[in-house]
Amino acid sequence: MAEILIVDDLQMFRDPVADALRERGCTVTVASDGRQCLDAVQRRVPDLVLLDISMPVMDGVDTLLSLRSEPRSSHLPVIMLTDAAERDLIVKAGKLGISGYILKSSFSMETLLQRIDDALDGREMETELDQLGVIEAPKRLNGAA
Repeated sequence: MAEILIVDDLQMFRDPVADALRERGCTVTVASDGRQCLDAVQRRVPDLVLLDISMPVMDGVDTLLSLRSEPRSSHLPVIMLTDAAERDLIVKAGKLGISGYILKSSFSMETLLQRIDDALDGREMETELDQLGVIEAPKRLNGAA
């Protein structure tokens, strides 16, 4: 099954997501900030990263920039976790080729698990990202038509 790295400074968000993924048979690693994420990816590249935008030490957008600059992780599927007020950061992340985003304020575990499945299967949220103003959606960034 898939290896997933959850990067979020809030344990009360990380733990239930990790538990649900483990119940599905996934291998889960957790990190509480961007620096820990990069260290974890350096040790072993996961199949997917769930990445919070607002974190101490190194935020999600800077972490994503670092992931994209390394050949090992440049095409790693990343789903951003965010609050609705961070639309401009979602747009910026979208231009860096995220597989999707989840609004923490209104997500359900079922929706999150479906988004993870979609990203692992190579299906991205192109329409939703385009609606946010991400001119070059991830598929086009990766060179696909």
